[in-house]
Amino acid sequence: MKRWFVIPAAAIAAFLATDATNASAAADTEYSYPYSSYGGSTCTPQYAAVTTWLRSGWGYNTSATSSTTVSCPVTRRNPDSSKGITFSVMYVSNPSGATTTCTLMEFDVANNLIQSSTKSVSYAGFQALYFDALTTSPTWGNYSIVCTVPPHGFLNDYFIAEGFM
Repeated sequence: MKRWFVIPAAAIAAFLATDATNASAAADTEYSYPYSSYGGSTCTPQYAAVTTWLRSGWGYNTSATSSTTVSCPVTRRNPDSSKGITFSVMYVSNPSGATTTCTLMEFDVANNLIQSSTKSVSYAGFQALYFDALTTSPTWGNYSIVCTVPPHGFLNDYFIAEGFM
């Protein structure tokens, strides 16, 4: 049986009438960087002919014999900042004896590579690839992650924290 509850309109009005300046300052203090989180299913094969990449929550290489290279999008949350990426991690699930390699890249507005960080893991099971910080960034550039996923490997999800203005 579902149970529903009602919030009185007066309580909603009181909540909305709180001091917006203090609420904003508290939010800025608690979350000082623009964060983004993505599922591995957002990653897509670099080659259209690849049919072994399954996107269902996670990204999964269904091939039993060959690795798949995928591109993972990163939405730039603060395009006019030059602070770059302060923290980033890709969570993967590796089959035994295989290697997953990912590269976080930063491009300028003309799509020239500015800097990158490449990480690999060969341990079996759920693993984290922590990228180096890309601490300077041209404004209005873009970020991308490219991963080579081994047969029966997963990209679970990834997390990006941009530097704040």
